This record gives sequence, C-alpha cells and structure tokens, in this order.
Amino acid sequence: MARKSWRSHFCYGSCVDSCWKPKSRRAVFRRGIYRGTALLALLYFAFRFTRNSKSEPSCKPVLEFDLESVHWTRKSRVNISSQVTALRHFSKKYSHLYEENITIFFNHLKMLKKQTWKPQGQNRQEFRNCVHAALGKEGSIKNFLLTKNNIEKDEEMCFYLHGNIQTFPPALMEFLPENQIYKPGQFASCSVVGSSGILRDSRCGKAIDQSQAVFRCNLAPTRGFEADVGSKTNFTTLNPSYLKKYLNRLRTQEDLVHFGAILKQFKDSYLWLPAFSADYDIPIIIQTAQFAVHSMMAQPVLGHPQHYLSVRTLWRTSPRAKRFWPTTGLYLILSLVDVCDRINVFGFWPYSTAIDGSDVPYHYHNDINALNQAHTYDAEFKMLVHLYEHGIINMHLGSCV
Repeated sequence: MARKSWRSHFCYGSCVDSCWKPKSRRAVFRRGIYRGTALLALLYFAFRFTRNSKSEPSCKPVLEFDLESVHWTRKSRVNISSQVTALRHFSKKYSHLYEENITIFFNHLKMLKKQTWKPQGQNRQEFRNCVHAALGKEGSIKNFLLTKNNIEKDEEMCFYLHGNIQTFPPALMEFLPENQIYKPGQFASCSVVGSSGILRDSRCGKAIDQSQAVFRCNLAPTRGFEADVGSKTNFTTLNPSYLKKYLNRLRTQEDLVHFGAILKQFKDSYLWLPAFSADYDIPIIIQTAQFAVHSMMAQPVLGHPQHYLSVRTLWRTSPRAKRFWPTTGLYLILSLVDVCDRINVFGFWPYSTAIDGSDVPYHYHNDINALNQAHTYDAEFKMLVHLYEHGIINMHLGSCV
C-alpha cells in the first residue's frame, strides 16, 4: 500500500503499472532532474534578490519619506526630523492648486502672459531656504557634481536606476575636478533651456543668450535654431540613451566624427553625464568623456548620484509625483536655486497645443511625438508656473517678441 502511494506521487495516480517499466523509469528520473534544476535556479535567483534587497538601502538618499504614512528611516544616528518637517513644508507650500481642466488652466496662463513679470526677492529667498532644508547636506550644491574632494577612489557608488552598488570605476577618476565648479551666488542670471516645440518661431534666442550662464538639456541643437534658442551654452546634459539612439553607441569612426560635429555647437561648455544611473552604461560614459577631452570640445563632468536622489526625493513629496523621476530640466532648476540669482526658463511646455490653439511639436528640433512615461510633465509644468506666478523664476510661455 505504501509502495502504491509512493508510485502515485510520481505518476499522478494514472500510470501506476506502467511507471515501473524501464522507459517510464527513465522518464521519471529525467522529470526529477528537471524539477531539481528548476528548484536550484529558483533558489539562486532568490539569493540574488535577497542580496540586492539588502544592499538597496545604500542606494537611497539619507532620508526616505512618504507623505501618506509619514514613514522615514535613518541611515545614521543623526537626527533628521527637521528634514522631515522641511519636506512636508515644501510639499504644502509649493504644490499647485491649478484646475485639471485644460481650458480653464490655459485661460489662467493667458492672464499671466499679459502681466509684466516681476521678481519677488522675499519669495525667492523663502524658496531657496525651503529647498536647502529639504535637500539636506547630500543635496547641497557642493554635491551637484562629483569632485576629488567629495568622493574616494574606492568608494562604493549607487547606481540609482536599478539600485545596485559598485566600487567607483578608476577610469572615471581622471575626469573629476579638484573642487566644486558651481557655488552659491555665482551668476546674476541663468537661462535653463528645455527642448519643447514651443520654442519654434519664438524668437527667444537673444533673451536666452543675455543670461550670464546658459544651461541646456541633452545636446539639443543650437545650429540652425539660433534665432529661437540662442547660440550660447555653458552647460549641457547628455543622456546615454541619446548615444544609443542617434549615434550607434559610438561604435565606429564615422559615429565619432558625427559626435564631434555635434559637440562643436557646445564648445568650451561643461558636458554633464549621469555616470551612475545604470552600471551597464559605464563603458559608453567613459568613452564619451574621453572623446570630449581629446576633441577639446567640452569638459565632461559627472553628476553625483546622492545629489540626484535627494532632488528626486524632494520632487516625490508632491502628491502628483510619488512614483515619477524629475526631468533633467526640473532637476537643473532645483539644483541651481543657489547658483543663480535669477533663473529664466525657456522651452518648457508639455502640451500638444499652445495657448492660442496652434500645434506644438514635442521638440523644436525634430518631429517625434512621444512622452517618456517615467516623468509627469503636467505636474512639473504646473509647479514651475506656480513658482513663476510668485516671482521665483521667470518663465517664458511662448513668443519672446
């Protein structure tokens, strides 16, 4: 009886007699091997997942904050309750109250556009203070870029996109400046230029170039668009996805020549690279930085992952942005509040139509029509409009003439 029960376990009760034939025994044996292999694979991936899960907290900012549960964790014994309060205050004070109805919102923008914008020094300083308190030490301008003073050669680095950790790649050390490049009060005025199609025929080029420093995003071209976007660049970002999509990962000499021609538009500017977003992008980051140096077109700089995570945490305190990443443009604006006395914002427009109802392409320099689902463009734009309305930033909502 016991033997029959044992047979039934392997034969599912339907082939008790045939299971003991030689061929059937081999089949059962193979089945056992397959199941054993599958179990080992499952245990392996469970081990990997557990190990990654244990490492993940190191890839979080010092403060992890959830507005709904008021849950925050300490990674050290430092009392950071004041930062919790600062995040709460920022979320409450700078969350917009604009209508979701696009028609009503556009009517409000029309009204704002007719008014003469005036800087409000007190509001701007209050905003600065709120950002300082909410970002904390790791989100200060000292950590905006990696330098030889804020990183160690063998330091473990967070790759924030997937949460894994690796030792700082030695090949990147040569690209780090000795000291911080950007400091509080460095510029009287800055232009932060997005890539929205709202800039087409805007004639904003002169206004953009009048700022003391011009910050651009993801190598958005200026050649051929000078009247609308200007020609001056002091700083531009570059996402590895751009190199993969448009420059064939820089695999051939022809790709490098093409890249060099693009960089000519940004000669003598800083080229910001998110080296620690994903570990699999390190080879192309190193190649890009080396080429920029050897071509003498631009100076590569590397974003500090903990600074980026601090800004991400700040952005995610917004009820409408809990699971979203900040766009590069918003990241720059929040990072530069100390550096620039006045921030002029151009080319930020997330809608397919302008205030007057005319069509607006996604980018001013091409005709693609796709939004990145990792961002919440509408919420970002409305927060920027809120800052504009309170005299904190000067936002251009269309034509500059």
